[in-house]
Amino acid sequence: MRDEIRALVEALTPGDELEARHRATALAWLAGTADIFRRVKPRTPSPHLVA
Repeated sequence: MRDEIRALVEALTPGDELEARHRATALAWLAGTADIFRRVKPRTPSPHLVA
């Protein structure tokens, strides 16, 4: 699932420099961990995906 999420983030076209930085940060985070979903409230692990 992490690879599918990474592919979705990679497919996004940033609208400005801030979005480009956020996209790069998200991709770096996804590349560095497999622990992306919240397991314990309120924020473990931090960061984690939210809807």
